[in-house]
Amino acid sequence: MPEPDILYHYTSQAGLLGILASDRIWATDIYALNDWTEFRLLFTSASMQLLANAFNSGLPDDIDAEAKKMMIDRVLAERNFPMLLEIIKADPPYGERKGVFVCSFTAEGDILSQWRGYSYSSQGFSLGFDTALLKKQLEAVHTPDTPTELFECIYDEARIREHIRDLGRKAAEGCRKLKERNEVVPACFTTLRNPSENYRKHSSYLDRSFIFATVPFFRLAAQFKHHGFQEEREWRVLCLAFWKTLLPDKVKFRGGQFGPTSYVELPLGLHSQATCSLRRIVIGPRTYAGHEMSDIANSVELLLSKYGIPVKSSATPSGVEIVISEIPYRSA
Repeated sequence: MPEPDILYHYTSQAGLLGILASDRIWATDIYALNDWTEFRLLFTSASMQLLANAFNSGLPDDIDAEAKKMMIDRVLAERNFPMLLEIIKADPPYGERKGVFVCSFTAEGDILSQWRGYSYSSQGFSLGFDTALLKKQLEAVHTPDTPTELFECIYDEARIREHIRDLGRKAAEGCRKLKERNEVVPACFTTLRNPSENYRKHSSYLDRSFIFATVPFFRLAAQFKHHGFQEEREWRVLCLAFWKTLLPDKVKFRGGQFGPTSYVELPLGLHSQATCSLRRIVIGPRTYAGHEMSDIANSVELLLSKYGIPVKSSATPSGVEIVISEIPYRSA
C-alpha cells in the first residue's frame, strides 16, 4: 500500500507522559512482543530452499561448472539449511548475536483492537506522526553499526515468497556483475588444492554474491508477520545492532509480561518545531461523559504546551490536532 501521510503509535497514559517528557520512543526486543512467532516465521528450510533455487536459476551459464556444483550441491544442500539459517541470524556459535528492536505504528488512528491491546486498562492515546518527518529523524540516528529504518509489515505468504525469490535473483545478478568486472579474489580466499584460476575466482564470486542475500533476508524476517495480525496494518521501525555495539550503555530494561524486556530509545525531536513530527493525538475511549473527555483534551493541550509543542489552531495550522475517539467502547 502507499506510504500513509500519518502513522499512529498507540500507548497508555504513562507512555504518553514518558514520550513527551523524554522526547524519545522505545524500540522493544522483537522476541518480547505479543506475537510469539515474531522473527521466526521465515527461518525455515522451505524459505531457504526458495532462496537457493532462485539463486541457482539466475546464475550465469558460463560460471565454472565445478565451482557451481560445489556451491549448489554442497554448500546450499538441504542438509545445511539449519546451519545456514543460524549464520543468517548471526546466532552463536556461527556468529555474533544481534539485537533486533522494533517500534510499532499503524496507518489507522482509531481501532478498537489497538485500544484494547495497548492502553493497558488505562486511558489510551494514539499519537499520529508525520511519516516523512519521522523518517528524517530516523535517518539522523541511522549508522552502519545500528541501521534504523521504517517499513510496512507483510502478512501475505505469497508476497513473502516472491520477496525471497527476488533476493535470490538479485544475489545471482551480483555474481554476474562480479564476474563481468573480473573482480580480484582476496588472497585469504582458499578452496580446493591447486584449483584452476576460473574455479577459484568463480567460487569466490558465488560465496560473495550469496552473502548479498543474507542481510535483506534477515530484514525480511522482521517484516513478516502472521496473517492473524493483519488488521493492525502495522508499520514498524526496525533497529539492528550487534550486542557488542549496544551494551552496556545503550540497551535498557523494563519489566514486561514475558520477563525483563530489553529496549533502545530512539530520539524524536519533538521539542523543536523544526523537527517535530507529532501531528495528531487521539484520546482513546473510556467510561467518561462528554464534558469529562473535554477536560482530558484540555489537559493534553497543557501537557503539549509544557514542552513547547504547539496545538493546532488557526494561528498554528501545523500544530498538533487533539481529537477524541469515535468508538463507543467502555473499559473498567
